[in-house]
Amino acid sequence: MTAEDGAAAFAAWWVRCYTARVGAEAAEDRRAEIDSDLWEQRAHARSVGAPPHAVALSIVRRVTGGVPADLVWSRQQRGVSRERAPEREVTVSRWARPARHSWWTAAAAAVALFYVWVAAGNLADPQDPSAEGSVLAALCAATVLVGLGLRGRHRVVGDVLLAVSVAPAVVVIWFWPVAVTALVVLVCAVVDLAEARSLRRPGPLGVLVRAALVVAVLGTALAWTAMLSVGGWVTVLVACVALVALLVLVAVPTRRDPVAVAPRAATEG
Repeated sequence: MTAEDGAAAFAAWWVRCYTARVGAEAAEDRRAEIDSDLWEQRAHARSVGAPPHAVALSIVRRVTGGVPADLVWSRQQRGVSRERAPEREVTVSRWARPARHSWWTAAAAAVALFYVWVAAGNLADPQDPSAEGSVLAALCAATVLVGLGLRGRHRVVGDVLLAVSVAPAVVVIWFWPVAVTALVVLVCAVVDLAEARSLRRPGPLGVLVRAALVVAVLGTALAWTAMLSVGGWVTVLVACVALVALLVLVAVPTRRDPVAVAPRAATEG
């Protein structure tokens, strides 16, 4: 396989990913459109004698540059599907359908078990018992469990708790499986957070709220990560205050405005 073929395969894989949750007809049309674009791009490159590695780089650049637009298209198509079939027949279990898109929460539970193991190990170490380390690990484990419990009713708050609580485990490079697992959970939580329906406000205000939320999540996660190397009860207090402030920020855009529903109800009546 040449570099050009690999780039085309990467583009096809990405198209399959973001069209997996839309209607079959829309997904098929989108894939056919992208296949046609790729064929035209490669044919033009061959006609002008462009080297394969340059074509591959161009394809990858187009794919990565179009990711935001692709995600917006996917979200719009899912909205259209919901409007066309509001009373869709349930063919998948109520628990199985969300589980397809929340597989990473199982990894978050594994990180929580790691925190419990660390907390118990610190207290049981006869040479260097660390009450502070045990409290930090136990606090992180509890935050993971609370986040998992809240995701069903408050998706945004649950994602924030998971992103913040698994961040310290990302730096556990001496136990790389845990570090990789925590990194996957952190990325998935932030992505899921950005897609949360309750944060989709139109206009500049919505963009500002989403940007502030992502910055707050990453900033608080970095604060917790730095706390592992600094230590001390003061840092525990600072991390808790930062977490509370972050939850306050999240609570603002998740409120629903009942006034917006009133005109529709009056019209239907």
